[in-house]
Amino acid sequence: MKILAVADTEDRALGEHFDAERWRGVDLILSLGDLKAEYLDYLVSRLNVPCRYVRGNHDARYEESPPAGCEDVNGRVVKVAGLRIGGLEGSRWYGGSGVEYSDRHTALRAFLLGLRIRLAGGVDILMTHAPPIFGDPALDSALDKVHAGFDSYRKLALAHHPRLFLHGHTHLNYGRNKREQIIGSTRVIDCYGATLVELDPPPSRRAAA
Repeated sequence: MKILAVADTEDRALGEHFDAERWRGVDLILSLGDLKAEYLDYLVSRLNVPCRYVRGNHDARYEESPPAGCEDVNGRVVKVAGLRIGGLEGSRWYGGSGVEYSDRHTALRAFLLGLRIRLAGGVDILMTHAPPIFGDPALDSALDKVHAGFDSYRKLALAHHPRLFLHGHTHLNYGRNKREQIIGSTRVIDCYGATLVELDPPPSRRAAA
């Protein structure tokens, strides 16, 4: 499956510089937050594929006008073409004007998602807006409080070993300039802008998808 992961900013290559060949074969859009609902509507209609999303801290307006034709994955595990996808929305609490959570609340949300992951028999992709903490002081200290990661996300990845952990929020310029990191056996990708990722379900689940 070819996945288009988007977050934080509208990529001009998907808009005014759209080249159909570049995006040919995309099967699924995953939005990691802080994008206008109208942009997701546009991507779904332009690429004619389903979209799953979690809200970013600036997406409180989704409550009144969610993106049409898209499905919210927050706190859930959903299946798409044999892939199990779990998600958590929002960022760290910094005043409460957006979609924001304290460490304690996020730990509870991650615990509940972990229970749903067990019921689903595992998870292939974790998608969040905020990043996990990586356990590397050089990486984790580079971000300010608002953009810092959650330790509970790191623990979720280490406990359930998703093949991919996709996130947004850090914009690749808040002290980090690498798109990819590793937590345990999990490939972690900052999906700022637009990122293409390919991932197939294990053979045992392809027939059942």
